[in-house]
Parts: sequence; C-alpha cells; structure tokens
Amino acid sequence: MKVRIEPDVYDSGNDWYLFPIFLHFLQDRHAWDCLDDSADAIFETEWFQQLKPSLKQDIQTLFKKQVYPEPVSSLPHSIKIAIDKSGNAPLKFTPSEAKRCLDEPLYVIVENAKSDRAFLEAMIFAFKRENVIRALQADWWKLSHAGGFGEIQERVEEIRWGNKKFTRVFVLADSDKEHPQHETDTMKKIEKYCLEQKVPFHILNKRKIENYLPVDILGLVPKSRRRTFNAFLHLSSEQRDFYEMKKGFKAKNGGQAEISENQQTLYQHVPRKIKNDLVGGFGPNIWHFFEKYRDKMTAEDVAAICPQDNDEISRLLDCVECMI
Repeated sequence: MKVRIEPDVYDSGNDWYLFPIFLHFLQDRHAWDCLDDSADAIFETEWFQQLKPSLKQDIQTLFKKQVYPEPVSSLPHSIKIAIDKSGNAPLKFTPSEAKRCLDEPLYVIVENAKSDRAFLEAMIFAFKRENVIRALQADWWKLSHAGGFGEIQERVEEIRWGNKKFTRVFVLADSDKEHPQHETDTMKKIEKYCLEQKVPFHILNKRKIENYLPVDILGLVPKSRRRTFNAFLHLSSEQRDFYEMKKGFKAKNGGQAEISENQQTLYQHVPRKIKNDLVGGFGPNIWHFFEKYRDKMTAEDVAAICPQDNDEISRLLDCVECMI
C-alpha cells in the first residue's frame, strides 16, 4: 500500500507506532507517500531527532528515493491510505490503526489451500512476477483455505470480524462451468456476495485450476494415463477447458462414457472411442503437476492454452499484486 503520513503525526506521542511503520517502508513492503512533504517538516521533528544515526540516514535516503523515484511498477502500491490523528475517514487511520493494517497480510481465500497454492505459485513463476514471489516468501500475503462457497463467505467474515477498519481480502474460485455459457450456482453466489461486500474476486474462465495445465506438461503423465492424454489431444481447446480433469467422464455399465446433459452439445461431435478413453480422467492428484513441473511452465505455455482470453492469468496476478 501507499501511505501518506500527515505532519501532525510526527510527535513523541506516536513513537511506538511510527518506528514499525517506517520499517515496512524500508523493507519495500509498503511505500511512503511523501512527495508533497518538505524535508524540514519531518527531519526537524522530535521523533526523528531521537532516532539512531543509522536509521536517520536510512529514512533520509528513503525520502530522496520517494521524491525522485526511479520508474517502477505501481502495482504493489495501488491502494492508498493516510495516517492522521483522527482517522475519521474510510481510508484514513490513526497511527495505531495504521500499524495494524500495514502489519496484516493480504488474505487470498481459495477453495483448497494446497492445490490452489500450487497453481498460483506455478503461474507466478511462469509469468516471472518477482514482486509477488518475494511477497509470498515473506508472508506478506497468505492463502486461506475455505472449501465451497458457504465456507468462503464464512472465511471472509471471520477474517473481517471485530473492529478491523480495513482488511485486504481477495477471493479466487473455480467456475465449475461445464460449457462456455454455463452460469453455475457457485459463480452466481460468489459474484453476488463479493459485489455486495466490496470484496475483490476472480472466478476462473475454465472449469477448474487443472484445466490450466499446459499440454506439454500433461504429456508427462505416467503410462497408466497415456490413453487419457492421447484422447485429450483430440479435443478442441474449448472442449479441454470444460473437461473434468481429475475424474473425467463417468462410465455407464460396460465402460461407455456417460456425458452429462449440460455437456451434450459441447462433446456431441467427439468420436465415441475418444469419449470412452476420457472416462476416469487424469486422477485426483493431477494438480501435483503444478508443483512437480513448475520450472518447466512459461507464460507462453499458459497463453497458448487460453486462446479465448490469453491475458486472464496476467489480470489475476495483477489483482493479487496491486493488493499486497
């Protein structure tokens, strides 16, 4: 976040809060918005004069960098807050409120903390988002396990519980869509709740996270899943997007593929043998490929399997980065 500190805050009564706030600036976790400040208004205060010489020098150097900044991405500090003595505004905080707010991480609420973390980390490394990687390693943002929609709502409210003035929360969810026009109950509920509660969110375009595994990575499946993979190659990009990757198609008596009513049109021209070979899917642990082969994935690989919206993952990572 970008933080403006009003001049009246620099007094001895706020020593305990200002020091840790400035540590965040020095660590580049948050940015100090001091462009309109004069050096004298800060460096001649009683608070500043009591600091150790080394810390004084660090803060003076930081001030110069903020006043004469190098060209950098503004994404990590897109949220702006101010600190004053009253805190009588939605994004204005007293020093004690600001310290709590700046200390807290961004909470990214997901349905499954293990698999969704693997997915996000793979995308972060593929797109070379150094700021997001560093922030994750430093615990400046955390994944919060929720489960289904009901649990997501409960988790948001649990994190926001109490007299917390401002808590950064972001929701990421599978769409569970079975075809491009499918508007699932999950999508409706999450969108309605998040819009009402002003919670930023992203619902994946594809059915689930596993549908974002690049084809070359899927090609590394063991022999027991080769038949599934070879059949998967016969599907169009759109058909792959809404295939149930873990479980595949259900099987009728005799092993014939049973296509759900919602997917009849999408797969109507797929040969019967291909459908039958897609019964059972890639198995429940296919999401581990995000961990196992993370170093092999590139942004180009991901864009190639998202022809309908090849900027989706970039936008998702932008949302996370701008809230850190």
